[in-house]
Order: sequence, then structure tokens, then C-alpha cells
Amino acid sequence: MKKIFYLIGCVLISLNAYSQKDIKTVNDSAMMVFTDTIHDFGTIKEADGKVSHVFEFTNEGKQPLVVLDARASCGCTIPEWTKTPIETGKGGMIEVTFNPARRAGVFEKTITITSNSVGQINRVHIKGTIEPSLSSNVKHFTHKFTRNFRTSDIIIGVFGIIVITIGLFMFFGQKKKSKNDKFVDISNEKDDSNENED
Repeated sequence: MKKIFYLIGCVLISLNAYSQKDIKTVNDSAMMVFTDTIHDFGTIKEADGKVSHVFEFTNEGKQPLVVLDARASCGCTIPEWTKTPIETGKGGMIEVTFNPARRAGVFEKTITITSNSVGQINRVHIKGTIEPSLSSNVKHFTHKFTRNFRTSDIIIGVFGIIVITIGLFMFFGQKKKSKNDKFVDISNEKDDSNENED
């Protein structure tokens, strides 16, 4: 019985030591803390081109912080970041550049940051509304108008134009012919009257 209590005691002491080791590891690692994680650009104009925002962060851990990667949820958003190790108490940045071309309307993009900090994954977000340019409106309208037509619609349309053209040609050709016939009849009548006089 004493052996069982002894064994249970050893297990509890081992678990406690292991958890203390984990706490010590977490407390000794780097820690990325952002000033803000969401930036709202508000309303921006597509014609004005790219916009950028800098997300600043501080290493509040006890080890140097290294940003390993930063990836955006869309190819229209490009992140740049501090590449050198950031010492305790020092700051770094993630600069996010967004291209509003051909993206009229409301947008929201996420940038996922991988580092050696506690939790390893951090995320920042940008959002806003894009006011389209005049040329973009025209392209959008043209695209919307043309994409509603199928190949069969185009074939039917061309066939209809051909039928209408043939119909008009026959109608106006017949009309012109009837006028010529009338002219011939009148000339024949004149010839007949001259013969009777003789």
C-alpha cells in the first residue's frame, strides 16, 4: 500500500515540475504585442491608387522576436515587415499596401503573421470602401451587359439581322420593279394611241 502512495506522489511531483517548466518556457519566450490590429481606410478612390498602413508592435517577451513570414488573404494586399531580430522592449512593424484597382465596393483583408512569439500566429486586418473610377464603371457595365449573352443568343441575333436584311431588300426591290412596270405600261398606251390615229 505504501508503494502505491509513493508512486502516486512521484507522479504528482513530476507533473508539477513539468507544468512549471512549461510556464518558465512561455515566460522566457518572445511576445509580439500590437498597438492596433485593425485599420479602417474609410472611403478611398480607386483612381488614387494604392494605399498603405503600418501596424506597429513591441516585443514584450524575454527573447529576441523574429518575424518569420506575413501573408495576406489576397494578392491585392502586400505585407512588408521588420526582418532583423527585435530585442526585448524594442519595436517593429508590418507595413500593409493595398491595391484597390478593379475592386469597387466594401473590402476587408487579413494578414497572418508567423513569428517565434508566444502563440506564434498573429493577425491584423484592413478594411474600407472603394469608390470606383468612371472608367471602371464603364468597364463594369460593359462586362455585365456582355456576360448576359450566350453564344446561342448571338447566333439568333445574326440570323435575325440576315432575315430582316433579305426582307427589306425584297420589299424595296419589289416596289422599285412595280414603278418600272407602271412606266412601261404608260409608254405602251402612248404607242397604241399613235397607231390608232394613223
